[in-house]
Amino acid sequence: KQTVGYPHILSVQSTKNAREKSYKVQKALFKYGLTKGINIALQSTDAHTLKAIKRDNISITDYQILQKRFAADGIPTYSDFIIGLPGDNYEKFANGVSDLIISGQHNRIQYANLSILPNAEMAQKEHIKKYELETVKAPIVNQHGSLDETPADNIFETQEFVISTKDMPKDDWIKTRTFASTSEFLYFNKILQVPSMLIYALHPNCSYKTIFEKFMKVDNEEDFPAITAVNKILKDNAVGITNGKAEFIYSDKWLQIYWPPGEFAIIQLFIKDKIKQFYKESIVLLQQIMKDKKYDLLIEEAVWFNYKLLRKPMAKGNIKFSMHYNILDFYINAFKGKKIEIKSGQYFVEIDRSKDQLMDWKDWAKKVLWFGYRKGNYLSPARELKKEIAGQN
Repeated sequence: KQTVGYPHILSVQSTKNAREKSYKVQKALFKYGLTKGINIALQSTDAHTLKAIKRDNISITDYQILQKRFAADGIPTYSDFIIGLPGDNYEKFANGVSDLIISGQHNRIQYANLSILPNAEMAQKEHIKKYELETVKAPIVNQHGSLDETPADNIFETQEFVISTKDMPKDDWIKTRTFASTSEFLYFNKILQVPSMLIYALHPNCSYKTIFEKFMKVDNEEDFPAITAVNKILKDNAVGITNGKAEFIYSDKWLQIYWPPGEFAIIQLFIKDKIKQFYKESIVLLQQIMKDKKYDLLIEEAVWFNYKLLRKPMAKGNIKFSMHYNILDFYINAFKGKKIEIKSGQYFVEIDRSKDQLMDWKDWAKKVLWFGYRKGNYLSPARELKKEIAGQN
């Protein structure tokens, strides 16, 4: 790579447990631009579920050690979670996602729907009977794939999605799939990652699961029109899968590709000019979670700071402003697994857009939402300014 500039990228299937040699190899691959992010395969954090799928040889402790080391190095990682595994249920899945974030996974959990492959052990009659697996036939489409991948004879390849099990009936499967999309939309697409981290750090009894479920339960269109619209997209997608529809949302207008439901929801908020309304509504919900008026200003500032950080279409020029709390310092350190105290004062911040070319709507959809997926490159960099640099006396 250093000598001739090739290869551009290298796809690696890494060891499932943390080993020093594996850590060094993956760190080197990232250093020299051969990988955009490192996959730490997990699939589930529940011991019973891992045993049911014969992956109980994977050490959760090893995973957490590896995750924290890469986070401290500033190397993006992503983890795999599968929806509908035998032995899994909604509570285990949702708690597992929350625990994974707490262990340091702030970049991406990749959610996959369990599908049964022909001749696999899970496809055997006794296995299907034991775990009461119900499946539906659905077309195989790729995330960010295009219709150009469709065969000329229009005969679609299909897959068997598991949409109900002994431990996760269909309604719970829909709830689980919706929870996965909600966490992806709010946290891993970084729409509300900053205030979510703050609330988790400040609220003694609040998990990330609590935050995501607070949004999922919103169905009051009169008071929360933007959040309700997002929830409809995410739940309709989950219900559609159980009826044999594609797992991603095709858009002819937006690059003619299949979008994950969370990314599609972001596009809809922007093009329908509801993005600011979404953030206004989010302030109300997040303040309700804290249940303490003394945090109202902090939550409001964190939400609007997150909004300002978003890489947006048609945005140009750096932004300078002041805040009443050290939110930027907190966020940078929390992302690396370091805890710092939230302090009040006067903090001057600059959001740097100098490296971003002015993006039209389709450039934004491609470069930020699509290409930024693995690296979580949804936010512009920011830095704290000294008073004199910020133009203050």
